[in-house]
Amino acid sequence: MKLIAKAGSSDRPLPAAGMQQGVLYSVIVLGTQETEYKGTVKQQFKFNVAWELPHLPKLEYEDNGQKIQRPQCIFKTYNLSLFSKSNLAQDLSGFRGQDFSVEEENGFDVFTILKPGLNALLQITHYEGNDSKPKAKYISMSQLMSGMIVAIPDNKIVEYEPAMLDNFPEGMPDWARETVAKSPEYQAIKHATGELRGGQAVDDVGPYQPNHDYVGDKPKPSPDDEVPF
Repeated sequence: MKLIAKAGSSDRPLPAAGMQQGVLYSVIVLGTQETEYKGTVKQQFKFNVAWELPHLPKLEYEDNGQKIQRPQCIFKTYNLSLFSKSNLAQDLSGFRGQDFSVEEENGFDVFTILKPGLNALLQITHYEGNDSKPKAKYISMSQLMSGMIVAIPDNKIVEYEPAMLDNFPEGMPDWARETVAKSPEYQAIKHATGELRGGQAVDDVGPYQPNHDYVGDKPKPSPDDEVPF
């Protein structure tokens, strides 16, 4: 069975609602981004993850006469927050089968769980977006049931953090590249490498540490973590 889509088409079929096995293939650190919610502007550190859905029919794309098959995927952008009602805390707690302890809430490396190759059961639901178009999102994560086969990503693995500057991995979408370039972390490292200061090195690049040492904190996030794909 096939689903036909064309390159550049915005009418991409939505993943089927319900519980679906997902395999994580992309983790992109977007850095600090300005968001507005109910008239309030906030600076929030964000990252995006993408999952293949291996048990759904692949999409067939037509690009310059070439037919290309790709897995159906679903994406989610998280605020880096372990506030109990945040999407990140709820999803990871569901996957772990336990809430975060007080000690963990004060600093937990989310990439010990969310790393490419991770398999999980995703509860997918459909809803109407702000643009009145139908969209899909997952609202919970849980571990695979006993006897389920662990899937391997079909897409190339995508891992990115602002310290990589313009060394964008193959498969990283344009919207993510543009979003990262707006972050102060990306800009600070650009300055530090002299790319924005005429070749002059800068010792102090601020609090960002480009070493995958990202931990959850406790500020209350905006409830809307969606990024369109």
